[in-house]
Amino acid sequence: MLDYHAATDAFQQAARARNAQLDSLPLATRGPQNEPLAIHIAWLGSSNPQRAVLHFSGVHGVEAAAGSAVQRAWLEAGPTIPDGIAVVLIHGFNPYGWLWRRRANADNVDLNRNCLPEGAEFAGVPDTYRDLQKFLNPCRRPSRGLGFLLQATREVVRFGLPQVTQAIAGGQYEYPRGLFFGGTGWQEEPRCVIAWLSQRLPDLRRAAAIDVHTGLGRFGRQLLLVDEHDADPRCQELRRQFGPTVRGWGSRHGYYQARGKFITALATTFEQVDWITVTQEFGTYSLLRVFAALRYENWQWHFQKEKRPFETLRPIFVPDNPAWQLNLVAQGTTLLQQMIEHIAG
Repeated sequence: MLDYHAATDAFQQAARARNAQLDSLPLATRGPQNEPLAIHIAWLGSSNPQRAVLHFSGVHGVEAAAGSAVQRAWLEAGPTIPDGIAVVLIHGFNPYGWLWRRRANADNVDLNRNCLPEGAEFAGVPDTYRDLQKFLNPCRRPSRGLGFLLQATREVVRFGLPQVTQAIAGGQYEYPRGLFFGGTGWQEEPRCVIAWLSQRLPDLRRAAAIDVHTGLGRFGRQLLLVDEHDADPRCQELRRQFGPTVRGWGSRHGYYQARGKFITALATTFEQVDWITVTQEFGTYSLLRVFAALRYENWQWHFQKEKRPFETLRPIFVPDNPAWQLNLVAQGTTLLQQMIEHIAG
């Protein structure tokens, strides 16, 4: 899959071929070669819609190539958009993380833990995270093999897997160099996108948002995670519409509930809109393998003297496996088109 610059060029070319309106949101943050960075957007369909589908790639930078591939494939297929509908593709939400092959942005902020509701305090950390802090965010080179497995197993036995998973991945606001740090206030990337959407979609009344991620679930399988409780009638209706991979946060499968997700903030920011918000996850490797890579890369970034894009995370979150990549594109484009038809209906 393509890197940031090649993917951005290919995305814009595919969008122009479909007569999409292109826009860019410049960021103050610069790239590894001090190059300017921007979030790129393609708009297709109605210019002033009441119904829209928004599709996001790269909220976690190192995962961006996956969502970008879905967006390009959908554009290249030349789909028909129903009258009155807008389709808005937000490409490379976190370009700094993409270029540096990191999950977080320039301030080590996880942008999918950063978007707390207005008035919420950017403070706090789960007790279990605090108990695990030295293990999660070591100052010395962390073990990656048997030593890591033994340490991780000990902590899981001590606290239980659901509690450990929720404490680590749910978001924390106390350790700026730590994993899953949500920041001290909204970062420029979500602020720019929200401001742009507010200006461009003043009459929006019904919408769907699909946010593409990787790293959670079985290898090559998609999960469609929604904010509703698994037993909520709305979650059950979405499962009937989009299949059994729809999961609510209280499901028996035990997926964690994250604070500060960007697409959740869309629903609270645009209160007049009837939203469907879906985090589309594509599984790669086991939770332990994913976490071991995150832990090691975080140590590399903060404590190794040489600052460069490390290769620790990319093969974990975007596997160099043709079957995995083809399956991701097929499922990603299918969901996008299904959601367009659903919103139009």
